[in-house]
Amino acid sequence: AEGGRPKKRLGRPKNMRAYNVAEIVAEIYVVGMGKTPGVSGEDETGQYSTPYVRAVESVFRVLGLSANPIEPCDAAKNKLNARRIAQLLDPDTIC
Repeated sequence: AEGGRPKKRLGRPKNMRAYNVAEIVAEIYVVGMGKTPGVSGEDETGQYSTPYVRAVESVFRVLGLSANPIEPCDAAKNKLNARRIAQLLDPDTIC
């Protein structure tokens, strides 16, 4: 960027509430399912094709968040590193 300033991001700013909710649901998914959540787009019926993305979409609806869940879900999944997953799955760990 010129003059040491960071580049301005084009388009709409991130809906941080949506990203935070997706992160929380991702951790709940790991605890409940014992595995990393999958993320994919809509199937031929127009429904999101993974249980995790559908769960996030449902929570968005309940909270009145109007956001497409794919980007927040993908970002949340990418933040789940092996150490964090191990912590979430260890019954002796207090998260």
